[in-house]
Amino acid sequence: MFKKFMVPLTVAISLSVLGSSDAQAKTCKANIFKAPVEGRSVAKLKANAQTKSRLRWKTRMTNLHGVGWASWALAENKRQACIRSGGKWRCVAHARPCHL
Repeated sequence: MFKKFMVPLTVAISLSVLGSSDAQAKTCKANIFKAPVEGRSVAKLKANAQTKSRLRWKTRMTNLHGVGWASWALAENKRQACIRSGGKWRCVAHARPCHL
């Protein structure tokens, strides 16, 4: 009788613990931040310039707000502005930082 009761109880406790981590709400800053002008990324390939601009944005968010706010994946209102000039791409990343 005891084993019949403990197995479902253990499963229920495990599910409630797992479910609680999924229920964490994301918190976001009110403002959209961009990498500073001097942080514009230049590369021959657009994809490389975009990657560099996201890394510069992440570095800026770490410096301004701490590492918990530097996730590009969690950020909202993301966009990257890129132009091609002189055979190279210049990109700037813009996003509203968020964390869990």
